[in-house]
Amino acid sequence: DQVSLTALSLWALHEAGAQDAGASEDESISRGLNFLRLATVNCFDNNVSVMCSALSARAFSAWQKPSEASAAVGFLKTLQQPDGGFVD
Repeated sequence: DQVSLTALSLWALHEAGAQDAGASEDESISRGLNFLRLATVNCFDNNVSVMCSALSARAFSAWQKPSEASAAVGFLKTLQQPDGGFVD
């Protein structure tokens, strides 16, 4: 899905060295993070994908967006099964 792929791509870009340029990110990074922010605000459009919320949390964390990462983690926790596992 688009949200998972965007999150994974942003995480990969960060890990590959596409760092913040001073106080602002590269334009493509900013657009990607904004896309993820909107998805998070909309509770991932009721997409109950563990992968989507987990990758988004990781991408936000990598780009030092703690409030967005926290929101994604909060949503992810709601998807945990009674036995402790996660399934998509």
